[in-house]
Amino acid sequence: MPGELNLDSAIARMLIQGKQICLPRAVGQQIVFQQIDDMDHWLKGAYGLREPAADPDRVRTLDQIDLILVPLVAVDRRGHRIGMGGGYYDRLLAETQSTPKRIGVAYHWQIVDNIEPQPWDIPLHGLITDKGWTWF
Repeated sequence: MPGELNLDSAIARMLIQGKQICLPRAVGQQIVFQQIDDMDHWLKGAYGLREPAADPDRVRTLDQIDLILVPLVAVDRRGHRIGMGGGYYDRLLAETQSTPKRIGVAYHWQIVDNIEPQPWDIPLHGLITDKGWTWF
C-alpha cells in the first residue's frame, strides 16, 4: 500500500540467496500465499495492490511457511496491531497460533503506547521497522 515500507530490495536479495518467498494474493475475502521465483510477474490485484499472477500449483499453506511479514497501521510494544480494516490478516492469523512466526512491518513512528486487543486479535512475535528489529 502507499506509505508502507517497501520490501522489494529485501525480497530480491532473499531470492538471490535461494530463500523460498511467498507473497500474498487476495482471493475473495481470504489471503493465499504463493511462492515466487522472481520479481517480474506482477498483476494489479485487490485494492490495486501488486500481487503474483495466480498459479494454483505455487500456493502454499500456513504449515509450509516459517515466517509471515504482516502489514499494519499501528502496533504497540506488546505486539498488538491495528490493520487496514479488511480483516484479511486477522482471519489468516486465527488459523494458527504457533507457526509461522508473525512479524509486523512498519515505520518506527507507527509504534504506539497501547492498543487494546479485540478477542479475535492474534499478537505478533516481532516487528521490523526502518530503525531495526523488536521481539515481543
